[in-house]
Amino acid sequence: MGEQRGVTMNGTSQDCGNCKFFRRGRVGQSLGVCRSRAPVPLMVGMTKDAMGNGVPVINTYWPQVPDTELCGDWSRKVDLGAIDLTKLELEDAATEGSA
Repeated sequence: MGEQRGVTMNGTSQDCGNCKFFRRGRVGQSLGVCRSRAPVPLMVGMTKDAMGNGVPVINTYWPQVPDTELCGDWSRKVDLGAIDLTKLELEDAATEGSA
């Protein structure tokens, strides 16, 4: 009856660890950052400019998430080593020839 929430038709779980937008912090670490949207600006302090005026210090951050989370922006990671470029080129050539 279609897909279960969080599982694709071929059995891949739709969690952050299997998403193309997820970047793991370190090998073996479950935390990483989600890059499905732009980073979020965050004021981290204040400094003074040359005139002595207060100026905010802004850094940007990607949301940190565990690899087991689920969200609506999930998109399958593509294993470029598994793509047969020769087959794709033949398919493209066949499509161009029939147009």
